[in-house]
Amino acid sequence: MNPVRDRGCSRASPQRDGEVTMAKSAFNRKVKTRGNITPVSNRVKKGMDHQDKLVSLRRIEGQVRGIQKMIDDRRYCVDILYAVGAAIGALRNVESKILKDHLNACVKTAFTGKFVAEKERKIQEIAGLLESMRK
Repeated sequence: MNPVRDRGCSRASPQRDGEVTMAKSAFNRKVKTRGNITPVSNRVKKGMDHQDKLVSLRRIEGQVRGIQKMIDDRRYCVDILYAVGAAIGALRNVESKILKDHLNACVKTAFTGKFVAEKERKIQEIAGLLESMRK
């Protein structure tokens, strides 16, 4: 049986085809997973499992398609701008959730560890990220 992957930035071992395992979800419930799962290194190189963000992103995808239809239908400019603003707000919400998860798992793990270089790298990473988000 493979080790259970926690919410940190660690890697889990790949599963063999047909193997059924019990894993903990983000809400600490046990869920069954089946085989034919690609190795984690192919799915997620490193980091949190952001599957819960996919629901929001699919909703945003629908919003963007709706905006395209509004433009095709030659809808009123202000209505289109409200729809664009809503989509941007939803994207910012997903961005915020991913950042919080990163800080609570990956960065916290680095700062509770012994390696000073890892702590410095995380500080530089966050500084660069905040700088790019402001642009």
